[in-house]
Amino acid sequence: MKRVLTHPENFCSYLDRDTSDSGYEQIRTHLDECPRCREEVKGWESVDAWFRSGESSIEVPPFQWQRIAARLQEPEPAGLLVRLRTLLRPWKLTWNVALGSLVLAGMILGGLEYRRNAEEKQLLLAVTRYVAEEGARIRAEENPFRVAATSDNPFSKSQVSVESKR
Repeated sequence: MKRVLTHPENFCSYLDRDTSDSGYEQIRTHLDECPRCREEVKGWESVDAWFRSGESSIEVPPFQWQRIAARLQEPEPAGLLVRLRTLLRPWKLTWNVALGSLVLAGMILGGLEYRRNAEEKQLLLAVTRYVAEEGARIRAEENPFRVAATSDNPFSKSQVSVESKR
C-alpha cells in the first residue's frame, strides 16, 4: 500500500535553518521522500539567496526602519476602532467635512434652482394660458369689430373685414 505524503504548508523553519523548531526535522525528512517539495524548496532557496545577495539592495532612509519597528510594536486595534481612528485623523476629518459640506451645498443650490425653474415654468404656463384666452376672446364672435353693420353698433364704421386679411 502506498503511503500518502502530507506536504508542509511552509518551509520557513527549514529555509532559516532553525534547528530548534520541531518543524525543521519533519520538513527535512519529508524532503528526503518528496521530489515535488524538493523542487519547491530549491525555488525558495534561490529567492532567499537573491534577497541575501547585494543585488537586491534598496536605498532606505535611516528613519524608515525606526518607523517600521515602532509600527510593528503597536498592538493591532479592533476593526471598528481602526476605521474610526482613520476617519478621525485631523487631516482626513477636515477633508471629509469639506467634501460633505460641498456636496450638501450643491444639493441645496440644485434644489433651489429646481424650485426657481418650476416657479418660472408655472408663471410661463399662466402667461401662455392668459394670452391664449385673450386671443380666443378677441377672436370671439361678440367682437364689436366683426359684427355686421347695424344702426345700434357704434363700431360698425370701423369694421375689419376678415376676408381682406387672409
